[in-house]
Amino acid sequence: ITSEIALPGALKFALDMKELFGAGQLPPLAMRLIDVANLMSMDPKSYHDLRDAFHGLVNAPDSDICSTPFDVEDFARDGTLSEQAGSMIAAKGFNWLSLEDVLIVLNSRHV
Repeated sequence: ITSEIALPGALKFALDMKELFGAGQLPPLAMRLIDVANLMSMDPKSYHDLRDAFHGLVNAPDSDICSTPFDVEDFARDGTLSEQAGSMIAAKGFNWLSLEDVLIVLNSRHV
């Protein structure tokens, strides 16, 4: 995963992954890569909703949520936060990604 992700590049990457792997039984690493591509290329509203929900888990209600990068340690301090974040990830259909994977993408993507 790169340190900067632009939406047009993420969309192209996701399309390339889908064409490369197609449908059918894929190894776990390929499934993880497809999930990364799909997360990177989420539409801006869904991306912001997920990002805001994650910030809501770890930040005070009055904090500036746009300027704070995610740190996996913020979620690790409280098992409930980690579980809630994991549930959010699964609800979005990203079954092959860890919390850390998602946080890296959320910290890296430029909308």
